[in-house]
Amino acid sequence: MLLFLANCISLCRIVSDLKEFFSHEIQSFPPSLSDFGKLHLPNTKSELLKCIELSTQPEPLSSYDCIILDGAVLVHCHMQHALQQDMRKIEVRTVDTDVVVILVGAFRALSGIQPLADIWVAFGMGKNYRFLSINAICDSLGEPKAQALPVFHALTGCDTNSAFKGKGKKTAWQAWQVFQAVTNTFVHLAQHPFEKLTADSEHFKAKAIVVLYDRTSPLSSVNDAREGLFCRKNRSVERIPPTKDALLQHTRQAVYQAGIWTTSMQTHQVIPSSQEFSWNKPSNSWEPVWITVPEVSKACRELIKCSCKGDCSNCKCAKANIICSPLCNCKCSHSN
Repeated sequence: MLLFLANCISLCRIVSDLKEFFSHEIQSFPPSLSDFGKLHLPNTKSELLKCIELSTQPEPLSSYDCIILDGAVLVHCHMQHALQQDMRKIEVRTVDTDVVVILVGAFRALSGIQPLADIWVAFGMGKNYRFLSINAICDSLGEPKAQALPVFHALTGCDTNSAFKGKGKKTAWQAWQVFQAVTNTFVHLAQHPFEKLTADSEHFKAKAIVVLYDRTSPLSSVNDAREGLFCRKNRSVERIPPTKDALLQHTRQAVYQAGIWTTSMQTHQVIPSSQEFSWNKPSNSWEPVWITVPEVSKACRELIKCSCKGDCSNCKCAKANIICSPLCNCKCSHSN
């Protein structure tokens, strides 16, 4: 695939419009986000906890008013009820990073119900079992980042949304520290669940993903970053960011998942169809919409090639009204 791309780019008629070339994915699914058409799920979601948990925190409580077992829905239903009944010391037991993320994101609302709430999570199993103080984590992060966390988590990979290949939670977290300006966008999307983004939306921040792949890049366009990383830094296609179009679909999917998390405290959640957020149901199961702009082989007629044994007078290239190129397997003089 790398050789194919190199050959394509080397052609004069492609080089004349590299920007157009890199605005298209090379396949019907982005290699940076997909495993041959399937979601590329994060290897270790719990890596995020290492980014937010504190080296020193208060000692865990010796007793609790309420203990809640795993499950985001159970956590929110029972926790709200417990806080409304003036229970303050709450323990949540879980092995799921998502539950911790949801609690951090919802802490402001939960403390609004009970200002003296002291919320702890007993997380993990075996040697990884530990207590996390949600209060201390939120104090350390600050209110904006705490609210933004569910959006960040969904965007960088969860059980229902792809992770960027080669970009784990720690790398993504470090990129967030470099590009702090994206925090306001994450907060906005958390406060306005299920917002429908377009390529021109103020809160579609491609720059954040440019920084994820190249922290020192001055570029804001993810398509320009693709060109630079591939042509000048020799990155493989799996190690350059997705196109602007593919990133938009991915971001919409992240907004959908984050919206489910951030509205989970509502008694009656109103969840729109996932079809409105770049998911499709061609048969019995839902599939992500990877791209809406055709892949490069369909978009660039210059990639048409033939395998003529004769004079190339009635081949694919001739019918497309283009001359043969080095991509062709014919004996035409133009292909040599």
